[in-house]
Amino acid sequence: MGRCKIEMKRIENKTTRQVTFCKRRAGLVKKARELSLLCDADVALIVFSPSGRLFEYAGSRDMQEIIRAYFAAGSSGSTLRTQSKLEAELSKLKEEANILKNDKRIRRGDVHALEALSEEELGSLETEVEAKLVKIRSLQKQIRELQFREQLKKVREREREREREMIPDRPSVQEEDLQRQNERLRQEIQELEHDSEQFELDESLRAFSSYFNVNSEPSDSFLELRLDNICKY
Repeated sequence: MGRCKIEMKRIENKTTRQVTFCKRRAGLVKKARELSLLCDADVALIVFSPSGRLFEYAGSRDMQEIIRAYFAAGSSGSTLRTQSKLEAELSKLKEEANILKNDKRIRRGDVHALEALSEEELGSLETEVEAKLVKIRSLQKQIRELQFREQLKKVREREREREREMIPDRPSVQEEDLQRQNERLRQEIQELEHDSEQFELDESLRAFSSYFNVNSEPSDSFLELRLDNICKY
């Protein structure tokens, strides 16, 4: 029977996991040694066990020398990659700048730029220009409507101001109270004047009546005078 294939996943049993680590680590170190000896390669191996214990292997050179060489090579490679990336970005930006410059010349109506366009590009440009003209006309219409509304609003405000100026101000509550008090006082004065006149008239009538009552009976001298006059006749 052939060997069954081991599933590559974390070993749950702690003891089994530790035994497997020791076996596999030994095999890995053996492979690294063989690679260093057979190929004269600088090999460095750093391994930490599940418990955190460090295991390392270096070939013919010291581990620190190999690590320094690794960082130096990594820095140089990073610089080259960065330079290559920047050059690609610069080339892309130059291309975009040329496209924008050409587009600007086309929009300004440069004859040479327009002549360089194909029939399809000219049709696309014409459609774009027409769409922008429609948008501009729509914006102009909106602006005119807004201006008309503002003017109409100002006219209505002026009309309301003129109406307020023409209509007299309504008296305040205090003024209305004073007007009512004045009216009552006028009525009381008129009633008092009327009563005074009536009183004077009544007094005059009483005096006049008393006078006639007193003089209604003829006096003795009056009778004697009348008798004398009769005797003469």
